[in-house]
Amino acid sequence: PTSHWMIVRANSGSSKSLSVNLYNSIGQLVWSSDWEISQGSNQRTIDVSSFAAGIYQLRVIDETNEVVKRIEVL
Repeated sequence: PTSHWMIVRANSGSSKSLSVNLYNSIGQLVWSSDWEISQGSNQRTIDVSSFAAGIYQLRVIDETNEVVKRIEVL
């Protein structure tokens, strides 16, 4: 759980574009960003301090994959 910052880490075998989306518990898109990442380990921080407490779904999408994580904001 988090109340201020969420850290998103991505390891990649090559440079690529990612679409990063955060949805609330009723499926509404509440935050979105497109990221360019480099080969190797990458890290970005998302400020969630203004978000209402609850369960969110983080979706990270590249050209061929989608990763979905459950996030709890306090």
